[in-house]
Amino acid sequence: MSWAADWVRRLKGSFAGIVLVPDGRMFALHNERRPLWFARGHGADWVASTRDIFLRAGFQDPKPLPVNTVWKFER
Repeated sequence: MSWAADWVRRLKGSFAGIVLVPDGRMFALHNERRPLWFARGHGADWVASTRDIFLRAGFQDPKPLPVNTVWKFER
C-alpha cells in the first residue's frame, strides 16, 4: 500500500483514516497535519486522534503512529 503513503504525503490538507478490509485486517495512516495515536488494551487495538483521549480513558502507554506510513494492525 505504498500508493496510500504517497497519496497522503502529497495532500495539501490534513488526513487521518482507518481501513478495515473484509478479512479483518486494519490499516491506518495520517499525514503531518493530523495526529493519530494507538494503544493496546482490553484485548484490542485502539486508535484515537490525540494522546489525551487515551489518557482520559485510562490507557497507560499510547503511542503516536508514524507519519506518512501505512500502519498494519495485527490480530
